[in-house]
Amino acid sequence: MAYDGSGNFARPVSDYVNATVINEVSVNSEMDGIATGLTTAITKDGQTTITANLPMNSKKLTGLAAGGAAGDSVNLGQTQAEAYIWCGTATGTADAVVLSPTPAITAYAAGQRFAWISSSSTNTTAMTLNVSTVGAKAAENNDTALAAGEHEASKMYIGIYDGTAFQIQRFSKLTVAASATASGIVELATTAETETGADAARAVTPDGLHDMTTLSGAAWMLDEDNMASNSAVKVASQQSIKAYADTKTSTLGTEQATTSGTAFDFTGIPAGTKRITIMFNEVSLTGGDPIIVQLGDGGGFEETGYISSGGVLVSGGASGVTSSLVGFAIAGGVAASVFSGIMVLSLQDSAAFTWISSHSVKMSTSQAGFGGGSKSLSAELTQIRITRTGTNTFDAGSINIQYE
Repeated sequence: MAYDGSGNFARPVSDYVNATVINEVSVNSEMDGIATGLTTAITKDGQTTITANLPMNSKKLTGLAAGGAAGDSVNLGQTQAEAYIWCGTATGTADAVVLSPTPAITAYAAGQRFAWISSSSTNTTAMTLNVSTVGAKAAENNDTALAAGEHEASKMYIGIYDGTAFQIQRFSKLTVAASATASGIVELATTAETETGADAARAVTPDGLHDMTTLSGAAWMLDEDNMASNSAVKVASQQSIKAYADTKTSTLGTEQATTSGTAFDFTGIPAGTKRITIMFNEVSLTGGDPIIVQLGDGGGFEETGYISSGGVLVSGGASGVTSSLVGFAIAGGVAASVFSGIMVLSLQDSAAFTWISSHSVKMSTSQAGFGGGSKSLSAELTQIRITRTGTNTFDAGSINIQYE
């Protein structure tokens, strides 16, 4: 054997000796060894077929030509240029695209990449890619079959085979409009467009939300002064909150002097009122008639149907009670009685328009009045009247109301 297994050439015979006859067997053996060594060597003109792996001992092959077939070696320049993934302009049809890289591939493998320029036709439906006629595979965008128009004409694309389909992406900017179900390009909405709230094709930015001056078009906002919807998922406007809160605060009426006359009316009490406070300030009559309060609606004051009584506590004397069917009664006293205190009217049943009264007043330094009652109106309360049961006239003080 000419080589020793480590690449060293070994002569098969010993050195020849001067002045001795050369044995033909030795010469033939020497020549056979040389022939075997030359046959085992790699020839530079490509005659030799390599029969085993070549250990390069950290050395490199230089001057390699670019590989042109699947079984060729690849030089560094080819790897850097990735020329073997370039397919040029695609052929086939708009929905069945054919790619032709050089060298051609013979089978698909997960992770393969190919780049191409689309033909002059845009796809009209789901699309396939067929590389080197190995077989058609679905072209997808994020694991979803392409929609019409996603593979545009004359644009550059790259596709990666995932083992089942090609996931493709454009190199240039997207021009397919974005939607609720598809990615694409979307225009930013102006502040005015954001306020209108009717555009489904533009995107709202934080700055656009910040600069909004109206929410009149927002489906998630309500502008109801009475909060009638009672929604748990919508936002109320500032104006509606204020309007609703204003209805929940009390309103003071216009004070009326009770220095003369027999009756004092407070009208224009708004719908939705649920509580009325009548305030007596040093009110007196010319005699001892009981003071009564009558309720009214759009049809006028009602003078029947009251269930009412009012009592008097007298220090060191007899107490008494006055009942009335014509109004809420505050028990009478004498001409010298001066009434200061309140009567509160509360809506007990909004369907039946039922009101409950309760009062407490000072009549003199030794007398106090108290009492209550109920009355159902025929309609919603709009007015009240303060009068008396007999023929006395008022001669001092003032009265006012507060409603909420």
